[in-house]
Amino acid sequence: MRAYLDPIAPLPNAPRIQTTILITAGANDRQVPVSEPRQMVDALTNNGAPVAYLEVGDQGHGFRKPWDSMYEGVAQMEMARDCLLQ
Repeated sequence: MRAYLDPIAPLPNAPRIQTTILITAGANDRQVPVSEPRQMVDALTNNGAPVAYLEVGDQGHGFRKPWDSMYEGVAQMEMARDCLLQ
């Protein structure tokens, strides 16, 4: 399984990513510790890729609270608008 997953893992492939990307994370996520999306943001930023990062302090894996979910949706729409206007 490792031989399959390693080549497609996001962090080792960060240097190949050149497109605009939005990364969202919940600080209380038990499945994906917040340190992992932060590492990805750092790797993309160091490679010059355009990246936006949204971290919500009181959310876990997936935003469940209405305001947080709505804010995430707005961030996605803004990102899409910016990409389409480039």
